[in-house]
Amino acid sequence: MLRLIFDWALSQTDLEQGLTVYDKLVERFGTSDVPLVQEQVVKAILNKGVTLGQLNHLEDEIKAYDDLIQRVGTSDIPKLQGQVADALFNKGIALGQLDRIEDEIAVYDELIQNFNTSDVIEVQEQIALALFNKGVRLGQRNSLEEEVKVYDTLIQRFNKVIYLFCKSTWLKHCSTKASH
Repeated sequence: MLRLIFDWALSQTDLEQGLTVYDKLVERFGTSDVPLVQEQVVKAILNKGVTLGQLNHLEDEIKAYDDLIQRVGTSDIPKLQGQVADALFNKGIALGQLDRIEDEIAVYDELIQNFNTSDVIEVQEQIALALFNKGVRLGQRNSLEEEVKVYDTLIQRFNKVIYLFCKSTWLKHCSTKASH
């Protein structure tokens, strides 16, 4: 039943109605200790944050992510860790949209520090994106030495992934050119 409610909320084109469903879902199932139920509740909170961002309610979006982080921020369940990493990354973006650049960078640092040793793929992706965005922000404020250090960390930590991504992109590009 919980999954059906969640799927129904996702299908809503009326964002306000989707928010109402997410709130009711969290209210009804938010205190459950059952891991599968927790995952759905956390997904609902994450989607609530995304929806609030789509409605340009950035402060409320940040509060939704803070709620998620408070609920399961220390979980050792990989799916929940991924959702916490998503929430931290999205919170950083929302803070940047509010021109709270120092807070944005601090949230990226929190994400990187909290999940530094995680081997969960989704978490690693968010760490890479956080490092990239942090580098961009440091460059925008002319902290060039710090920016280069962050990019060096990104390259050092994810060099194999970057290589594979570039190689696959290059191969796709070459095969597209060859077919024309």
